[in-house]
Amino acid sequence: MKKIYVIRHVAAEPLGIWEEELRRWHVPFEYVELWQGKPLPDPKSTLAAIVMGGFMNVDEQDRYPHLKQEIEYLKELMARETHILGVCLGGQLLAAALGAHVTCGPHPEIGYSEVTLTPIGAEDTLFNGFPMTLPVFQWHSQGFELPQGAERLAASPDYPNQAFRLGKVWGLQFHLEVTPDLVQQWAGAGERELQKNGLTPAKLEEQIHSHGQMVSLYGRQVIRRFWDSIAEI
Repeated sequence: MKKIYVIRHVAAEPLGIWEEELRRWHVPFEYVELWQGKPLPDPKSTLAAIVMGGFMNVDEQDRYPHLKQEIEYLKELMARETHILGVCLGGQLLAAALGAHVTCGPHPEIGYSEVTLTPIGAEDTLFNGFPMTLPVFQWHSQGFELPQGAERLAASPDYPNQAFRLGKVWGLQFHLEVTPDLVQQWAGAGERELQKNGLTPAKLEEQIHSHGQMVSLYGRQVIRRFWDSIAEI
């Protein structure tokens, strides 16, 4: 039976709130844990793919050879018109597979912030009916260019390409799958990086209280809509 494969690059980045929703809807999915040497699945058996984040960069393919293999896997999925949702590094890998550059931004985006939907984004399957200014969670220093032929769905002042869509492929620079507990875990592991960017654990805790619940709410809706777009086939 075909299933959704969830491509993971590090143990610290699971599906989060999305896993709860997929299990609630009895959606068949399986984690592919690349850092443990798990092989990428056969594209023929892939109903859809969700590509998660990670600390590595797209241009570190010599250090992490699976990134190159993953890009080829994504290219084959796209040739088969398979549904794909990429998050942070996952979105960057999708952009790279589509021929777009992934480069360092002006400065890292870390913590809860807002992105602005474009008019096209406001009507997109994943974001239709959402507020034009959407709360999200960010933790990245690189960003992707808009792939040729893709539609820009969301932007922020320093990263004009926060989300794109091309056919059945969505690439997101931001996180909507995080839970408050997951954010706190990341903060504990990356406290030095937080402080380097002017964000203390106390400030992050304030952000969690202010935005965490809304990000989870929109995150649940996004993964349901992604699944609905697959189930329509």
